[in-house]
Amino acid sequence: QPVRRGDLLAEVDPEEFRQAQEQAGAEVAVARANLESAEIGVQAAERELERVRSLQDKQIASDAELEGSLTQLAKARVQVSVARAQLRQREVSLETARLRVAQTRLVAEWDLPGGPRCRDICLTLEVDGGVEPGTMLENRVMVESSDGARYPDNEASTFGAGFLLKFAK
Repeated sequence: QPVRRGDLLAEVDPEEFRQAQEQAGAEVAVARANLESAEIGVQAAERELERVRSLQDKQIASDAELEGSLTQLAKARVQVSVARAQLRQREVSLETARLRVAQTRLVAEWDLPGGPRCRDICLTLEVDGGVEPGTMLENRVMVESSDGARYPDNEASTFGAGFLLKFAK
């Protein structure tokens, strides 16, 4: 039967990738909570600084106490910056996990005329562990029509969401 644009050619079991997506989502939730906690720490340090300044105006608090309060506020603000950066890291990890789930489906990007058939589909997805980050793995797909032509007729083509395929001649 003819292969049409959008036809599902292959699907890799997405369960492992869905679990990674769930884990990344949980890490985002933890990072958000850590950011909220750090922001509360800034508010507490600001209140403490105001209290010490008020006491210093009455000559009850020392300069050292004021310096200590200023230092605590500065530390609390740095903790907020760190928490924001960690949240951003977790959000990027979640987006990466979502993309990997989407890449478990290989669909035709073009119509193949003349009743072509998929002869050999062997997919390897880029995953963590054993592969350098950013490396695109080769996937081999051969699509041959009833008249013996192979599609596409170029050596390499982007096929589906993020797959780089090399086609046999």
